[in-house]
Amino acid sequence: MPYSLKTPTFTQARNMLPYNLLGAPDLPTDVLDCSNTGSGLMLTKPLMLKTINTEKILTAKFNVPNHKTVACVERQLRILPSTQISRLEVYRQEEGSDDVMVLQNLERIDWTAGDTLGNLHFRLYDEGNRLVPLLPNITSKIKVNWTAKLNAEELSQGKLPDLCVPTQAQKEHYCDVSFHDQHSVNMSFLIVPRPDEPERLRVNLFESSVKMGEILSGNIYVEVIDQYGNKTDCLNAESVKTLSVSADNLDKGALVVEWQASIGKLSVCGVRFMTGSLGPKELCFKYMDMMECARIEVTAGHPAKIILLEKPEIPFQVMNGHGLDTPLVMQLCDKWGNPSPDQRIEVEMNTLYSELKIKSSVTSQPVDSEGKACFILESISGPKGEHHLEFKGCFGKKAIPGPVIRLNLIPDPNKPDKLCIEYDSTAKLCAGEVFPEFTVFVMAEEGGPVKNISPASLSMLLWKGIASGSRPHPAASALRCSKRKDTEKDECFCFRDKQIPELAGKYVVQFVLALDKTKHLWSKQIELNVVPNKAMKLAPETPPSTPVVSNSNIRANRTLVDSLNLKIMDQYDNAAGEGIDGKVVVTVKGTGDMVVPLFENGENSLSYSLTNGEALITDLVLLENSPGSDGAEYILQFHPEFQLTSVTITPYSLPFRFCNDSEHQEVISNLSKKKDRLSKTVLMYREIFETNEQLKSELECLVRDASHKINELKPELMNSGLDISKLTSVSEIKDLINANKAILVKMENQPRRKCSILDPFKGSPHVLGKVGHLAQVEDDDAAKVISWHILGDMDCVVTETTSAAKKIYDDTQGRQQVLPLETVFWRPNDRPLPHIRNGSSLFRPLGNPVFVKDLLIYPEHVEGCNKVFATLLGETILIDDLDSANHYRRGVVQNKMQCPTLLTRQGERIRSNGKFGGLQNKAPPIEKLRGQVFGAPLPKEYKHTCLQIELLQQYSGAMQKASDVEFEYKNHFQYLQSPQMKQKRQELKQQEEELKELEQTLARTPEKRMKRSLEPETSEPSVPPKRIRRKPCKLADS
Repeated sequence: MPYSLKTPTFTQARNMLPYNLLGAPDLPTDVLDCSNTGSGLMLTKPLMLKTINTEKILTAKFNVPNHKTVACVERQLRILPSTQISRLEVYRQEEGSDDVMVLQNLERIDWTAGDTLGNLHFRLYDEGNRLVPLLPNITSKIKVNWTAKLNAEELSQGKLPDLCVPTQAQKEHYCDVSFHDQHSVNMSFLIVPRPDEPERLRVNLFESSVKMGEILSGNIYVEVIDQYGNKTDCLNAESVKTLSVSADNLDKGALVVEWQASIGKLSVCGVRFMTGSLGPKELCFKYMDMMECARIEVTAGHPAKIILLEKPEIPFQVMNGHGLDTPLVMQLCDKWGNPSPDQRIEVEMNTLYSELKIKSSVTSQPVDSEGKACFILESISGPKGEHHLEFKGCFGKKAIPGPVIRLNLIPDPNKPDKLCIEYDSTAKLCAGEVFPEFTVFVMAEEGGPVKNISPASLSMLLWKGIASGSRPHPAASALRCSKRKDTEKDECFCFRDKQIPELAGKYVVQFVLALDKTKHLWSKQIELNVVPNKAMKLAPETPPSTPVVSNSNIRANRTLVDSLNLKIMDQYDNAAGEGIDGKVVVTVKGTGDMVVPLFENGENSLSYSLTNGEALITDLVLLENSPGSDGAEYILQFHPEFQLTSVTITPYSLPFRFCNDSEHQEVISNLSKKKDRLSKTVLMYREIFETNEQLKSELECLVRDASHKINELKPELMNSGLDISKLTSVSEIKDLINANKAILVKMENQPRRKCSILDPFKGSPHVLGKVGHLAQVEDDDAAKVISWHILGDMDCVVTETTSAAKKIYDDTQGRQQVLPLETVFWRPNDRPLPHIRNGSSLFRPLGNPVFVKDLLIYPEHVEGCNKVFATLLGETILIDDLDSANHYRRGVVQNKMQCPTLLTRQGERIRSNGKFGGLQNKAPPIEKLRGQVFGAPLPKEYKHTCLQIELLQQYSGAMQKASDVEFEYKNHFQYLQSPQMKQKRQELKQQEEELKELEQTLARTPEKRMKRSLEPETSEPSVPPKRIRRKPCKLADS
């Protein structure tokens, strides 16, 4: 505290007077400056003394240093307690009670959690421990830390705001009451919340899910808590007997309850579920009157098997080469049949028969998050009959069993399987004539013929040789299918008027059906034996050169023929003398009265034996000094003689030249050789030009035919509503075809009424299908009432034969109703409606009556469907409404005629006995028929668009063919006008003139011996190359 003191006078200048304060610890010591006046005023700093409650005396002692003779001077100071607040006291006093509980500073107070600590008061004391009055200016400086809102009136009464004890008993809470003035005074205490009364159980789970059949990992701890979740101490070791645990399908045999003294809780282990469904389970714990449930998610157990979802009752009926309409969905399950989503498991698909071929997007795949694996079987092919398809799961080396699917592979009636050929195998095939008619049937797998085959897809391949397996010879020529006659069936494809090759020998015929650009269906190879045609002439296999002989004594110069093999041949030079025996008479013929040379025997004829149509002529020599004209040309005539009078054979003639001497013989011989060479060259040139002209004529004919086909199609296209002016190119036509196909797809995908009855038997041999799929009805009301009328028959399978019906009956253990057509009695009935007799109406009907059978549209099997629905519907009539139906029935009966069942478009029915009304005679809404209703046909525009597409495809093919043929014709025409061909024509003309001049020279009768120098031998004329007429058609292996 600050204070001042008058010091004694001290006359000595410049002296410093020290002083001390005594009477309390830690008092300051200081020096008083008395050097100026010899006196000084002591002013000390404020003294900080420990709080005192009563009056206190301090002594100030002054002395002069170094002057022991000067006595010390002491002065006393009296210190009194101030009125400043130095202590704050907090106490609790219940209303109306004299008991006061004073709280000590930092005292720990145990109080119930969530309760209110009220009746708190405070008092203020100054340094003299005197109670300070609670005036507003004093109480306004009171603060507490548990609330900011203080009531001034209550504070003036010494009341503190109520204190809300925290609800959580985990830790203590600091509370402070303070007074803030020049200095602060505060008082603190600690609130320790204690648990409230036991109220409920708390269950702590370390794992909230468990697999079926397994024990829940970790322990479950159970404790008793108050309303705020604070753990209480009411549990002990004896509580084990009181706690009960229950849940649906809980295996209580594995359950264990124990007391955990270290944590003061009950532990439960061994929680296991062995049966029941998956999903959340409520695990209930009960102790005394308290119960708590914990939710445990029970998941599938370890994968143990694979099942097929929506498993059918009968084997899958699959057409060979087709796929399944719906995917096969495999479900991974535990041993209890619960779905298991273990994505480590991979499902594999295996065929148990090596010849069963399956095309699928995947053959193995892991299951998805739901434990499912979907297999889409795009195509299944193999031998017909029942097959097995196995599915199994794999996890490492562990195999998981799966289902074995039974597939009944039925033949596809529209899939070509083989080609059957019919022809007259006993017919004699003579060279150059016409083959007998070959009739080809494209057979389906189920044994019947396929009708929807384009004749342009079939070809007949022919080549010389022997059968070489399943594929034709590369040089095979292709012949196209003949145009179908009106009398021929759609399944017949004929190859008629095909010319037999001119060369006799072994040939092979094979037929091929082009399925697409890469796949072909081949028939068996048929070996044919082409025999020679009718015997017509005697000729050598290779024509000899013109002999030239002379009247010489040298035998070689007189030899006409050393060796010549003559055969009886047909017009195509095939040996045709088999079985003909006789002789060949050789004679020499001349012109006019010319002298004829004699043979070596002195005669003008010789005979040689003819065996089996063949004669060998050897050593044909003229007589030495034989008569004859020098340089003349004679003819050796080989005339066959045999006993067959019905056969006329043209003899073979061989010209030769006769000379009087060897020198002339040599000259004539050279000229003859040159003539032979020129004749051969001219013949080859003529064959080339003849072939090219023939090809030109054929191409011109093809161009005309293609143009004619286009002109034929144009009116049909115009009648179908197409603009011909926009179809100027093949690409434009193809674009229009694609656009029309898109329209077809759109029509097919448009929502329309469909029959949703499953029909796994359709496509089986001799099976038409279920009744609901055999017909279509355009009008919705008519479809509803007709379907309802024969609702019990909509699921019936119609077969052609009783054996096919019996097979379905056996396969389904008698559950499937069947109707074989061969047991149905039916005869065509074209009778008019009952109200019409002899072409005139007996009365005027109302409501537009019509036979129900006339409203049915049959997409296929028209004849069979007529039988079926005539049996099921009889002469049932459809009419507009019930009033019209009653009117109609009354009119028919009054005319003494039997009235059939009447159906109305509104869904009513009048039976043939006249009864109507009631639920049994009222059709339900179409939705309640659950898809057992006749489907609606495609729009009428669908057929029109299909016709347009067909015409456009024909038009496109005709235009493409016309373009190709015209291109080939132009190329060939340009080739004929090329310099190369002009040069060949010039060479032919030159050689023809040279040959003509040479023939004139040889034909001239010599009046004198020809000179040796006449016509010296020239070089052999060049042989022109032949142009290949057309390459043979080759088909690539499929």
